[in-house]
Amino acid sequence: MSKSLKKLFQQAIESGYQLACHFWKIVVYRKVVFKGFFNPQISQEILNNPEILASLGVITPQQKKILEEELTEIILAKPGVALPAKTETWIILNPYYVEVEFSQKFVLDLAETIAHEVAHAVVFNWDIYWGHVPPHGEITKYLQDYYLNSYDWEWVLNKEKF
Repeated sequence: MSKSLKKLFQQAIESGYQLACHFWKIVVYRKVVFKGFFNPQISQEILNNPEILASLGVITPQQKKILEEELTEIILAKPGVALPAKTETWIILNPYYVEVEFSQKFVLDLAETIAHEVAHAVVFNWDIYWGHVPPHGEITKYLQDYYLNSYDWEWVLNKEKF
């Protein structure tokens, strides 16, 4: 992934995060970071980050080994994932989003995925790390509308191909 594409995704994720936190009057103490599209290097970063491991409930070496074996499968089976650390939240997307042909369905799916993961990042500021607690659904819908109306995703993704 090019640095320019990563920067565009970081800006989009950060702007939605700030907007949602402001709208829901959430005190922000975590920075949201777009780590990129899942790859083996990101897998190693996850496995080497004790804060992320703790937030996932990975405490023992055996649990870490299990996570290592399943991480690629887990991440690639999902469109995206948000992982909380102490002062930041990592957002990682499935590489599918830069590998498939562009379509209107694709735009809707991408906007919903980013909105969904950013909604998790917003909720993590309440130190809630599980499930889809209220107002997660409302935040996701709010952000999905924002992303669909504020970004030209076809341009963003085609920029990567040139």
